[in-house]
Amino acid sequence: MPVSSITSVRSGSSGNDVKELQRALKEKGFDPQGTDGKFGPNTRKAVVAFQRANGLEPDGVVGKNTIKALFGSAPSAPTAPAGPVDGFEGQKYKARGTGYYPDASPLEGGFVDRRDQPLRTLQDFLSGKASYVSVAMDSKAFPYGTKLRIPELEAKYGKRIEFRVVDTGGAFVGKGTSRIDICTANKKASVDSVINGPLTLVRS
Repeated sequence: MPVSSITSVRSGSSGNDVKELQRALKEKGFDPQGTDGKFGPNTRKAVVAFQRANGLEPDGVVGKNTIKALFGSAPSAPTAPAGPVDGFEGQKYKARGTGYYPDASPLEGGFVDRRDQPLRTLQDFLSGKASYVSVAMDSKAFPYGTKLRIPELEAKYGKRIEFRVVDTGGAFVGKGTSRIDICTANKKASVDSVINGPLTLVRS
């Protein structure tokens, strides 16, 4: 069934339309946790996250505006877009993620980034206490302050998150864009399964 034939699907829907929707969401970085053709809670969560990231009404209903944003003018093409990605113009990179947190131990490296600015944690951003999240990478990967988006984490938290490359460390030397360390509030938060997995970096 062509993707372009999708008209509207929502919670409780099933069939090939839902399978195509799930595949497209996963390709865009909003993983519905399966492509079983059943529009359940995980699919709805991924739809809502996609809608929020693209400035759409986050109602969980896949109507014409969501379909247009998800599939574009050539919805049957399965290849990743070369231009706008999840609402941003930018290049995509695949990286393995890890988490760290502000701490005085040699392993964690202190409380400030490489320009002595306070580290800003993911939890501070989510609670409105920070304007971005500090991340550490190879110092040669991106210039200091480069803004990134990470679709997997936006899907998890259902909101747009601004990450900035402001920190580095010995573990990242020579790793380029293949490794990223997300600053979290504490040790428990640093071992989150999404953070410590494959991530997509979108340079904005």
